[in-house]
Parts: sequence; structure tokens; C-alpha cells
Amino acid sequence: QFLKKKDHWKIDYRKEWIEPINIIGRICLIIESWKITNDWLIFQNLKKLQKKLNKLSYKLYKKRIPLIICYEGWDAAGKGGNIKRVASSLDPRDYEVTPIAAPVSYEKNRHFLWRFQKKLPKTGHIVIFDRTWYGRVMVERLEGFCSENAWKRAYNEINEFEAELTDWGAVVVKFWLQI
Repeated sequence: QFLKKKDHWKIDYRKEWIEPINIIGRICLIIESWKITNDWLIFQNLKKLQKKLNKLSYKLYKKRIPLIICYEGWDAAGKGGNIKRVASSLDPRDYEVTPIAAPVSYEKNRHFLWRFQKKLPKTGHIVIFDRTWYGRVMVERLEGFCSENAWKRAYNEINEFEAELTDWGAVVVKFWLQI
């Protein structure tokens, strides 16, 4: 199937951003390996990848492409450690880490995606979500914080939300960490 001219930009930058996505994934794996072995060579490799990620984040800034990094997973799976290692390689002016906890009373009165929409990055910047909108169909569903109708409807709303983000030009990277 042929793409329309207006759709060509979507493919160009996504090919280019495969490298930083791979680097972030490799950083996650290196962190886990280093925890187990405490090997100096693994630590050196981590530092090399962090420098490369820093340079790539500057390219992201220059091209004005927003990056959304999402971490989900079990409690104590290493999300915080991964976020710390990824964030330590970035310019503090260019990113924000957003931890997501249970919604507070005023957030419950709004749509569940509102909490995330208000934290989206400016163009060229990065946001790292520690927990994501998938909590609606996982945690909130299991804990009984939302009705069956609400969590079933959330699947479609999440797909539409992510489609809107990519149509806007954002790169969305999602990680699931599990022990």
C-alpha cells in the first residue's frame, strides 16, 4: 500500500528513532545485568550508552519531536532504577519524570486520561511516566476502582489516545518490567 505525501514524515523520523529506543532498552538490560554481576565492563558499557542517549536527545530537541517514555510493571521490578539511569544521561532542562499514583479526589471527577494529557511534553522535550494509562485496565480494574463498563471502554480510549499522540508527532516508547 502506498502512503500519501502527508504521511511520509511519520516514517522518516520513526526509522531515525529506532536507535534511541534500542539504547534505552539496552540500558534497562545492562542495569539488571550489573545488579547481578557488579561487573565493571557492564558499568562502562552503561556509561557509553548514556552518552549516546544524551547526544540523541539533543537531536530530538533540535528536530522538535516530543518523546514519551512509559514504564509499567510489577512493584519492585526496577522501574525507578531504570528511570534514574535513563534520566541521568539527559539534560535536566529537557525532560520531566512524572510518577503516577492513585487518582486524588479532583482527578476522579475528570476523565482518566486527563492526568496524562496535562503532563505531555512540549515539542522537543521528554516526559517519563512512572506508571501509565494502562493502570485503568490493570490496577483500577482489579482493585475495583472503576466499573466494568469503564475499564472495557478504556481499551478503545487508550488506543485512540496513543494514535493522537503519534499523529501529533510524538514518539511513544513503552516498557514493561517484570522480575
